[in-house]
Amino acid sequence: MASSLHQWESDPLFAAAEVVQDSADRMESVFRLLLHELSLIQGDCPDLKLLVSIYYHKRDLATTLETAKWQLEDFERAVSFSAVAGKPQLREDVISRHNQFIRAIREQILYVEKNLEGTSIGDPMRNTC
Repeated sequence: MASSLHQWESDPLFAAAEVVQDSADRMESVFRLLLHELSLIQGDCPDLKLLVSIYYHKRDLATTLETAKWQLEDFERAVSFSAVAGKPQLREDVISRHNQFIRAIREQILYVEKNLEGTSIGDPMRNTC
């Protein structure tokens, strides 16, 4: 495990991968917070503070989701460029590790997008009393 971490840390694209991972983590955190808040809505007259919080977290999630997608696309371009440029430090295992990372982040993004579609998070403010 330690050698795997060392391989990543010595990777020239490590800093870019860290930025992508941070964005994906933030997206996941806001998504889970939003789902939790949605589970707290009870009855026909939910708490106004809760509804406002849901509204802001929906906006935050939209922003973090798009940021994660954009940063992943940027990272993919950097990986493709590095592979084509034939930099000597980029071997097959490095390219494979990058592609594995890209797939994992893409799955995380798709999971959030899919669950957003399946979750009724419309406009919580319209149900206020």
